[in-house]
Amino acid sequence: MEAHSASSSSMKSDVQNAASRMSEAAHETIDRVADSAHPTLDRLADQAHDTVRKVADVASRATENVGSQTAHLRDVQENFMQDCRDFVREKPVRALVYAAIAGFLLTRLLGT
Repeated sequence: MEAHSASSSSMKSDVQNAASRMSEAAHETIDRVADSAHPTLDRLADQAHDTVRKVADVASRATENVGSQTAHLRDVQENFMQDCRDFVREKPVRALVYAAIAGFLLTRLLGT
């Protein structure tokens, strides 16, 4: 019976030693993977930051462009309105005729 107990104890010890070695090997593997992942993650983070900066720059330029286009359209509208006012002041009868024709055409097109 002692032989069986000694054999069982030896086997238990062998299993514990094997489990301990496997555990250490797993920890070493995890450490190596983590160490090699840091540079990759740092590089990916840098690329992500660069991409965000580029998108922000494009958005900023687009906003500036829209602002300048809005100002340009406002100027065009103001010039057009001033030209219309000048035309009505200079040629009021012709302006009334054009307005009547435009009203007639809009009524026909809209069907009211």
